[in-house]
Amino acid sequence: MNSQISKEFEREDQRLNENYQQLRSQLSEARREQLLTAQRAWIKYKEANCDFYANPEGGTLARVEANACVLKETINR
Repeated sequence: MNSQISKEFEREDQRLNENYQQLRSQLSEARREQLLTAQRAWIKYKEANCDFYANPEGGTLARVEANACVLKETINR
C-alpha cells in the first residue's frame, strides 16, 4: 500500500510543482513573495497534520495513514 501511495504522491507532487511554477511566473514580485510565504506555511501544516497520523502506537497501518494524508493534502493543494 505504501508503494502505491508513494507512486501516486510522486505524480501529484510533480503536478503541484508544475502548477506552482506556472502561477509564480504570472505574479508580480510582491505576490510571488506572498505565494512563497503561503506555500511554506502549507508545508508546515501538512507535515504537522500528517505526522499526527504516524502514531508510533498505531502499528504499521499508522504509516499508511500518514502517507495517505500527505497524498491527500498534496492533491488538495
